[in-house]
Amino acid sequence: MKPEEFRAQVQQALGKQFQQFVQEGEVPAPRGLWIYRLAAAGTAGDQPAIWIYHLVASPQGQQLVCIFRIHASQFDNFGAKDLALVGTLEFATSKTASSQK
Repeated sequence: MKPEEFRAQVQQALGKQFQQFVQEGEVPAPRGLWIYRLAAAGTAGDQPAIWIYHLVASPQGQQLVCIFRIHASQFDNFGAKDLALVGTLEFATSKTASSQK
């Protein structure tokens, strides 16, 4: 998935809660992974919120999306703590028919 498609899907998923994107871009990733981080501001109920989305892709094309939601007042203090968790993700390798014999 391209970053533009990811942005559109995040905005659609948040719907009326969405206000604006506040941060986005590729982040350094281990083991050949590709990680795109996208932070969106909006409201959850009557509270200001930030959603931090991660699109993680493996060299084999596997993809995963991780989402963190925090109160908007905690965004600066939160920093990149999410990346400490996202950076530990590993995709399972699929076994071929010959290796299953």
